[in-house]
Amino acid sequence: MEERRCSAAGRPLHQPHPDQQQQHALHQLMARQVALLEEQTSMLRNQMQNGACASQSFHNPDQLFDVLDPSLREAMLSWRASFKKDVSHLVTQTELREKYKKIEDDNAIMRQFEQESTRQWQFPQEYIASAHPVLGIDEVQVGLPYDIAKAWSFLRRKHALECQKFVVEHQKRALTYFETKTDYKEVKQHVNDIVTLWYSQNSSLMSQQTKEQALRNCQLLMDMVVREEVPKAKSRMSEAAASRQKKQAALLEAETKFQAMDPQMLIAMIELDKVAKQCSRKDGTTAKHVELCKTSELAALIRKFPDLHNHFVIKFVDRPSNRAQTGLARRSPTPHPSRKSSSSARRANSRDKATRSSSRTRRSSKDRSSSRTRVTSKGRRSTSRHSDGGKSTGKGGKSKGRGRGRGYGRGVGKGAGKKVKFASGRS
Repeated sequence: MEERRCSAAGRPLHQPHPDQQQQHALHQLMARQVALLEEQTSMLRNQMQNGACASQSFHNPDQLFDVLDPSLREAMLSWRASFKKDVSHLVTQTELREKYKKIEDDNAIMRQFEQESTRQWQFPQEYIASAHPVLGIDEVQVGLPYDIAKAWSFLRRKHALECQKFVVEHQKRALTYFETKTDYKEVKQHVNDIVTLWYSQNSSLMSQQTKEQALRNCQLLMDMVVREEVPKAKSRMSEAAASRQKKQAALLEAETKFQAMDPQMLIAMIELDKVAKQCSRKDGTTAKHVELCKTSELAALIRKFPDLHNHFVIKFVDRPSNRAQTGLARRSPTPHPSRKSSSSARRANSRDKATRSSSRTRRSSKDRSSSRTRVTSKGRRSTSRHSDGGKSTGKGGKSKGRGRGRGYGRGVGKGAGKKVKFASGRS
């Protein structure tokens, strides 16, 4: 018999249906699964945020090359060197643009073309007086006499301006080219092409996941290289611009000062600059030092303008040590012999010594040969004698004696030698 559950008041309690119990358990299970899925999603989101932060932090590009394959590493090293070179060209062309822009604004000519435009041409004097303009080349000036020198100068300047325009226009195009080449999108596409080419050459050795991982590593390396080189280049351009502005301000200030300067002060500065010496200070800067006689006219002129001490370090002495200030001419220094002349003199001395030694050797050999005796008319053989009484060696070697007379034999001896006697006889 089924037992019924009742409440405290004795009323029977309503028991849930078995289907309702299953639905309730299913709802609880789904709630736990949703909570678990939300927790996993939160963890994955945190991991992605941490990975994004890690990729945004700067890494040394030299260390990122270690995770690449050897063949891909070589390709990326070559790309890095090429990118650094392109950035350097970009900085140079930017500075040239500013320089050429100032030249064009001032209606000036570059130094190279200015030198070419001022070159003269020597025409015969007799022809200059009778020269006439050439149709199609010279500029025809109505009502003015023809001057071949002015026509030549005008033509040279015209050609110089044409050459300058040619250089300026191509420089602008070069700047545009390197700006496009160092653009971030172009650089990223270039790196993707490098990885794609590398994978196509080695696709049989690796999977698609390996390619994707290599592409992520190369893109991270590219970002780090760009973040390292581009700010460095911008810093160089900012420093160059600041230096130009500082130089222009200093030039403008100097021009203003010279325009407002007393003519006597300007003359004094010119005279001081002639006798000044460049000397270095302890802080590494240079200054112009001048020594002047107290009683000189230049010293009296300088005392009127104390501002000259801001440009020169002036010292007043009783007698200047520099002879150029006193008007004395310096004796030209005695020229030292050059290495070439000294070496030729040494070779000449050695040749003279060799000649003298050879002549002494010939004289000594002649004296030794004359000391030998000859055979007498009776056929007697005499003894060959040396000045030392025998045949001896020179410097520890062997000596050979030769006779010109009949019956004189050849002998080889050592030391003092042996005296050889021949029996006398009649023929």
